[in-house]
Amino acid sequence: MYDFGGHGTGTAGSITSSGKQSYGIYTNSTKYHILGVAPGAKIVPIKALWWVMRSMDGSGLLDLTRKKINGSILEILE
Repeated sequence: MYDFGGHGTGTAGSITSSGKQSYGIYTNSTKYHILGVAPGAKIVPIKALWWVMRSMDGSGLLDLTRKKINGSILEILE
């Protein structure tokens, strides 16, 4: 699976960051360890919106997205 825009990959990294890597954010020499909001979370890659946005005119978007996500979860649990 490929994240064409990089949005999902960046979001997943921000949410699950364990804070082990240090980053220089500002122009000073201080390094920061940034902990995500759910560092112990497991990531399940689901390409839902990409499929829906390219196959619909926007009507039924929420329902189709829900079906795609539910189907992917059921696949993982089997």
